[in-house]
Amino acid sequence: MLNIVIAGRPNVGKSTLFNRLIKKDLSIVSEEAGTTRDYKEYEAEIADISFKLTDLAGLEFSKKDKIIGLVNKLIHRCIDKANIILMVIDSNVGITSEDVKISNLLKKTSKPVILLGNKSEKKNIQFKVSEGWSLGLGPPIVFSALHGIGIDDLYERIKELENKKTILKQKPQLINTSNSVSIKIAFVGKPNTGKSTLINKLLGYERMITSNQSGTTHDSIELAFKWKSNNFTLIDTAGMRKKSKLKKDLEYRFVGSSLKAIKHTNIAILVIDGTDELNKQDLSIARWIIEEGRALILCINKWDLIINKQEVFNNFYKRLQKSLPEMSKSQIVKSSGLLGSGVDELLNLSIDIYKNWNERLKTSMLNDWFSKIIEGHPPPLAASKKRIKLQFISQVKSRPPTFVIFSNYSDDLPNSYVTYIKSKLRDHFQLFGVPLRIKIKKKKNPYVN
Repeated sequence: MLNIVIAGRPNVGKSTLFNRLIKKDLSIVSEEAGTTRDYKEYEAEIADISFKLTDLAGLEFSKKDKIIGLVNKLIHRCIDKANIILMVIDSNVGITSEDVKISNLLKKTSKPVILLGNKSEKKNIQFKVSEGWSLGLGPPIVFSALHGIGIDDLYERIKELENKKTILKQKPQLINTSNSVSIKIAFVGKPNTGKSTLINKLLGYERMITSNQSGTTHDSIELAFKWKSNNFTLIDTAGMRKKSKLKKDLEYRFVGSSLKAIKHTNIAILVIDGTDELNKQDLSIARWIIEEGRALILCINKWDLIINKQEVFNNFYKRLQKSLPEMSKSQIVKSSGLLGSGVDELLNLSIDIYKNWNERLKTSMLNDWFSKIIEGHPPPLAASKKRIKLQFISQVKSRPPTFVIFSNYSDDLPNSYVTYIKSKLRDHFQLFGVPLRIKIKKKKNPYVN
C-alpha cells in the first residue's frame, strides 16, 4: 500500500484536502494557523488506487517555539516514511519564502512530490498557480480541496508514479482490526495531566507530541495497538477545560472533539494529575462518561512525584465515594507516564472492564439473586400505602448492562431503593467499572383487555 503524506506551511488547506480524500470530516479545519499539531492517518482511495494518507501539521521555520520544534520533528519522521508527498500551496497567496524552504527540504528527500495549488476556486487564478514551477517540483496541479477541483489530475499523477515503479510500497503501519475485536480506549481529562505521555509509553515510542505547555494536543488522534494478543484503539484527546475558560470558538471545537471521542469509545480513562486535587472539573468529566454509558477507569498520573502517597490516595478515594459512589478502588490505577509504571495495569484492567461492559446475565440466574435481596430488604410502601411488589428482573441489553424490573407500582419505587439494587447487583456479579442502568416497568395484567 502506498504511503502518501500531505505537507506544506500552516493554513494552506492540508486538513481540508485530507478530509476530501478520505471522505470524512476527521481533521478539524480552521482558518487559524497551527490548528493541526499532531498527524492523522487514514486509509483512502481514488478510483483503483488505495493508499494510507497522513495529514501533517504545517511546517514552520521562522518561529523559535518548543512546540513547533516538536511538531517539525514529528513531520520529518512522517516524511521519511512516505512514498509520495503532496505539497500544498495557497494559490491566492502565491509562493512564499516558507514554501521555498519546504520545497528545498522535500527535494533533499529524493521522494516523488506532487505540487497542489490549493484554493483555486476563483477564476483567473492560473497565474499564481503557475508560480509553483519556480519551486522545481514539476508542474503544479490547479486544485480546490473545498470543491473537489483537480481530483482527476491528482489521480493521473499518482497513477503515473505508481506505473513507473519508482516508489517502494510499504505495508500499512497501523494494525488492521477490521476482522477482529478492538477495544477502544479514550484518554481524557483536563489539559496537561499526561495523557499523551501515557500513550507514548504504551506504544513504546514518541508518537504523540508532549510538553509542559497546556493545550499541546488539539485534536483527537486514534492509533491501533496490539498488546498480549489483544487489539486496542488508543485515542488521545485534547484537554477538557471549563466552558468559562474557553476563550475562542476553536477551543470549543477541540473540547467538542474530546466529547465526541467519549461517545464513540468503549472505555474512557480519566487521567488526573496526582500532584493536584480531584476537583469539580474532573468529576464533571467522570459524570459525563457515566451518563454516556461508557466504562470508566480513573488514572492518577504523575504518581512518581507524590511523596505522601497513602494520604493523597485516601483523599482521592474519599472525594470519589462522596461524589461518585459507584466508583470502586478496583477502577483506580496509580501511574507514571514518564517512568512507565501502571501502564500494564491500565491495559489489564481495560480488558476486564470491557468484558463487564459486554456482560449478558442469564435471566434465571438474575432472578435467583433478585428474590434473595428483595427478601432480605423488601421495597417500601407505595404512596397508596400498598406494598410494592417487584416481580422479576431481566437484562435487555449490554454496552452498558441495562436491566428492566417489572413491578405493580412502577412510579412509586424510590431512587434510593434502585440505588440499593444497583449496588447489590454490581457487588454480586462483579460488574465494576461500568455504569448500570435499571428501568422500572409496570407489568400488564394478562386478564385485562
